[in-house]
Amino acid sequence: ELERAGIPVTQVTAMVPVAEAVGANRIVRACGIVYPVGDAALSPEEEMELRRKLVREALEALAS
Repeated sequence: ELERAGIPVTQVTAMVPVAEAVGANRIVRACGIVYPVGDAALSPEEEMELRRKLVREALEALAS
């Protein structure tokens, strides 16, 4: 609905095949099902960098 209204959207998901099946235009692969935008096994500093990387990828996808 947002895309049809002219608002670009990036979907961050660990379930890329599902996103493709429903017609998502911009998809960024997430880390996992339980923690899609994080990793509990990482230190807080490493997890912050991981999250920054995901946000950068999502913003780059929006620009495409």
